[in-house]
Amino acid sequence: MLVPGMETPLLPEWVCRHTRVGHNLIAAIDRVDGPCGIGWAEELIGQGVAEEYALGATTLEDVYIRLTGHVSADGHREG
Repeated sequence: MLVPGMETPLLPEWVCRHTRVGHNLIAAIDRVDGPCGIGWAEELIGQGVAEEYALGATTLEDVYIRLTGHVSADGHREG
């Protein structure tokens, strides 16, 4: 989660694709780039750009968000 008011940070070349919804930045990376992703996220926190991060497998919701690009009133994307 990015700090409120922050612009989307420069994305590393190993980020396959990304989506930003409000303060949330979802960056898709290959599994082998997991350690790089952790280091990048921790660097963003150290710079005061991000507040927290989480790693997880791509979900159906992630795919839906990427395909539709719509956000509901509660902050989730919808069609």
